[in-house]
Amino acid sequence: GFKGVFNASDNRAKPYKTEVRRGGKMVNLGYFATAEEAALVFARSPEGRAAAAAAAAAPAPLTAAEAQRQAKEEGLTLLRSESNASGFKGVIVTNSGKGSKPYQAQVKRGGEKVYLGTFATAEEAALAFARSPEGRAATAAAATPPPEPHMTAEEARRLAEEEGLTLLRSESSVSGFLGVT
Repeated sequence: GFKGVFNASDNRAKPYKTEVRRGGKMVNLGYFATAEEAALVFARSPEGRAAAAAAAAAPAPLTAAEAQRQAKEEGLTLLRSESNASGFKGVIVTNSGKGSKPYQAQVKRGGEKVYLGTFATAEEAALAFARSPEGRAATAAAATPPPEPHMTAEEARRLAEEEGLTLLRSESSVSGFLGVT
């Protein structure tokens, strides 16, 4: 339950282990009888202090309602998607939905996935997606009306007749009509 604290199941008297990454290597800070003692040692380390400072500087997660309100204020649309578990385009559920930030926003940029961050709510992740250039483009594409459906051959003949036009036949064209290739 604490950052930097792991269960050391091979040590019954001191089952909690504290580790930090230092200079690209994992450094063991010791084994402890309680998780709180191990967390204290981690908190006292330079890595623990840096993690605490980063956590304090991070903005508070937005609730679903706050993210929706923020999107509306910015003129953004949180695009719905039925093709993934999150319910939003550009948002996936990570770690089977467990943890404090189970949603991840991502875009495809230059053919590669770019992660925009992890978030507490699907709506907050959808807001990050909507703010990205790819999210703005997806919103614009979704707002574009679908193309008119193609007309059948019979509809084209009927319209030509109604408009007083003649569809000219051509023996030399593969399509069978003059001016159509």
